[in-house]
Amino acid sequence: MIPHPDRNSWQNPRVLITLFTVFLMGSAFGGVVVKFGLRDVVSRGAASWRPNDKVVLFQRFKTELNLTPQQAEQVEIVLDDFTMYMQSLQAQMEETRGGCRERILKILTVEQQDKFKKILGDTLKQIR
Repeated sequence: MIPHPDRNSWQNPRVLITLFTVFLMGSAFGGVVVKFGLRDVVSRGAASWRPNDKVVLFQRFKTELNLTPQQAEQVEIVLDDFTMYMQSLQAQMEETRGGCRERILKILTVEQQDKFKKILGDTLKQIR
């Protein structure tokens, strides 16, 4: 097929279809990698934030980024804010979990409640 003289090569339908196909395949591959490959990494990072994490992270930033005293002060303030925010979220999550647990327990019989508690304990062991 001879290209049309007034049409740029990137406007060729074959080129456009190829580019579109490569884009779709890249998007699909990226989605699969995030869904299955990075799921544990992402969820582990969001699982909990301890106050000691802030200290370790701040020291690493300070050392490896060679922060000036003014930068270090500003970064420490941001990390303090983040730590308080994460602790607040974790408290809300615990409250929500507890409420959910209590609501389910009210629905179950005594025998089912014992099994439910065992299932929860087993699940928490797997998560940690």
